[in-house]
Amino acid sequence: MTSTSLSSVAINLGQIYQLLVQSERLSRLQLAQQTGLTTASLTKFGRLLLKLKLIKEISAQKSTGGRRAINLTPTPEQHQFLAVRLMSSGLEVSVLDLSGQAMVQPQLLEFCSEIPPTVWVKQILAYLSEQAIRPSHLLAVACLVEDEQWLPGL
Repeated sequence: MTSTSLSSVAINLGQIYQLLVQSERLSRLQLAQQTGLTTASLTKFGRLLLKLKLIKEISAQKSTGGRRAINLTPTPEQHQFLAVRLMSSGLEVSVLDLSGQAMVQPQLLEFCSEIPPTVWVKQILAYLSEQAIRPSHLLAVACLVEDEQWLPGL
């Protein structure tokens, strides 16, 4: 598969997921109409999103004489991302689902610019362990530096 086709797959998957987040529930036919993709393509992309547990199938729509359309909806609670805010007072660590809702109570970890980054990582991993969150379930890490003046070189 070429990088062009990989990027177009990623764009299509992102577009489908974004539409589902905005609408909360849509059928494959409705998604096809809104994206311009064929229903066969939507079925293929839908299978991938279902396998990744980014979406799920929910209630069927009323039949119009043919096969009943199954609605799809996002499952933001199935995946999390780690948010780290670097502040002069410490590291604020949070785990959020894909909708931005906090999954656990944020924690402020002690921080000093002389502490090597490996220690920060160990502190974050300990926090995740305490909260029973597996690092392998995190899709992304977002980091915000509140005050860049006290972190030279970043």
